[in-house]
Amino acid sequence: MSRFVVRTLEYINLKLSDAIVSVHENVKQTLTSHYGTRISRKIYVVENGVDLEQPSIPKMNGRLTIGYLGSFAHREGVDYLPKVSSGLSNRGINHQFIIVGGSEDEIEVIKSSIDLSSRNNFIFLGYVEYQKAKKYLKQCHAFIHLRRPIKGITDSQGCPLKTLDYLSVGRCIFATKIESYKFLEAQDLGILIPHTNDFEDKVSDAISKQYRKGFESYFNKGQNYLENKTWKHQIALFDEICKKVKSEA
Repeated sequence: MSRFVVRTLEYINLKLSDAIVSVHENVKQTLTSHYGTRISRKIYVVENGVDLEQPSIPKMNGRLTIGYLGSFAHREGVDYLPKVSSGLSNRGINHQFIIVGGSEDEIEVIKSSIDLSSRNNFIFLGYVEYQKAKKYLKQCHAFIHLRRPIKGITDSQGCPLKTLDYLSVGRCIFATKIESYKFLEAQDLGILIPHTNDFEDKVSDAISKQYRKGFESYFNKGQNYLENKTWKHQIALFDEICKKVKSEA
C-alpha cells in the first residue's frame, strides 16, 4: 500500500512539473520505464558538480596515508577497513587511515573492531566543516570507498558525491568494482576490486601492489577529468534549462 501511495504521489509531481532534473542518464531511463515517454520528454540530465582544488602533492614521509570521507552507513563499507589495515601491516606497509565523518557512537563501533596493534593506524576526525575536510584529504596519497553491492539494486545511478570530492583533490581511488565506478578504471583514475568472499584481503593486496609502484601518476589527474563538472558549469546548465522551459511555456 505504501509503495502505491509513493508511486502515485511521485507520478502526480512529475506530471505537474514543467521540467525534471535527474543526476544521471540511468535515473532518466528508470523514470521513463515507469511513467512513459510523456514524462521522459521533460527530463534533463545534470550530473553532480564539485569545487576543484588546486594541484597538490602530499608529503612522502614513508607512511602511506589513505583517506575516507562520508557516511558510516553499512553500505559504505567503513567496517571493512580494520581488516584491510591488518592486511597492509602483514604485507609490511607502514600506513594510516584518515577517516572524516561518523558520529561518536559509529566511530566507537569501528574502533572496537580494530586490533590493539593496529589502532595507531587510524585517525578518526568525526564530522568537520567541508573546507577543513578538504585540507585533510590533501594530506592523503590515496582514497578508499568499499561500497557494498546490494543484490537486486542497480549501482548505476551516477557517481557518489564523496568520489567527486576525492577526484577534485586528485588522488588514486580504491573502490569496489560496481557499475557506478567503472569510469574510474576506464579513465585510469583508480583501482577497482571485485566484491568476493576474500574482499578485504584483495583490497590490501591491491593497495600494497600500487604502493610499491608509486602513486605519482595519479596525483592531480582527477581535476582534469572534472574540468566540465564543476558546480559553476553544472549551475549554468540549470540556467539553460530554465530559459528553454520559459521559451516553450
